[in-house]
Amino acid sequence: MDLERAPEELVIAYPGLPERTAEVQRGASEGQGLHLSLSAVPEEGVELRMRFDTEEEVEVRVTDRTHGLEGLPGRSAPPGDVGPWVLSDSHSTLVTRAVRI
Repeated sequence: MDLERAPEELVIAYPGLPERTAEVQRGASEGQGLHLSLSAVPEEGVELRMRFDTEEEVEVRVTDRTHGLEGLPGRSAPPGDVGPWVLSDSHSTLVTRAVRI
């Protein structure tokens, strides 16, 4: 998840686990954004509660990365002698949505 500005407070709650308040590291310049990566997100999702120091809208961009390319429309398998790149997003499906809150 990418935020165009860092929140004053961020609470993360995985279903069935105690919620945690995350310490937000602030950049040197005011209004600097924040990148947050979550792993092993269950199907029911994760709840994030954020409090900002402004009433201005903030853009939130969420990207889901699922390993594998199976089931994508129009996908064809690569030739047998072509392997995945050694990159974190190699052979992954990425879906992104941006909203303003």
